[in-house]
Amino acid sequence: SQPQLNEKKVIAWGLSAGGYHAIRLAHTHASQLAGAVGHGAGTHHYIGAEWLKEVNHHEYPFDLRRAYLGKYGYGSWEELVEKCQKDFSLVDNGIVNQMSCRLLLINGMLDGCMPVEDSMLLMEYGRPKEARFIQGRAHMGYPEANSVVFPWLEEVMGTAS
Repeated sequence: SQPQLNEKKVIAWGLSAGGYHAIRLAHTHASQLAGAVGHGAGTHHYIGAEWLKEVNHHEYPFDLRRAYLGKYGYGSWEELVEKCQKDFSLVDNGIVNQMSCRLLLINGMLDGCMPVEDSMLLMEYGRPKEARFIQGRAHMGYPEANSVVFPWLEEVMGTAS
C-alpha cells in the first residue's frame, strides 16, 4: 500500500514482456487499479514448447533464448521449454479466473513474438475484456496501437472515481 497514491487513478501499462505483468496485476490487484493495458502481451502460448521452438524465427534479429533464460530464471533452455508454461502461464495457474479491473488487450495480428491468440484466449476467462487487434501489423501493433491506447487511458482516468 502506498498512501501517497490514489489507487483509483493508477493504470498498469505493460509493453511486450511487461504486458504479461500488467495482465497479471489486473487480476491479482484488481481493486487497486483503475485499469490495465496488456500491450503485445503473452499469457500462455508464447511460453509453450511449440512456440518456443520458433523463438528465433520471429521479429527480433537476434537470439532470444538468453533473454528468456534471464527473464524466467531457468538454468538451461531445455529446462525452460519443459517448465516455463507450467510455471508462468496465467491460464494454467488460474490467475485469469480471478476478477480483474478494466483490461485493454492490444496487439498486431501478425505478432511473431507474442501470439495474438494469447490475448484472444483471455476472452474466455473472468470479467469481459476490451481489445483491439490491428490487421497487418507485427509485434505490439505499431504505429496504430497508441491511437487506441491513449484515448482508452483518458477514458479510464476520466471515469475512475
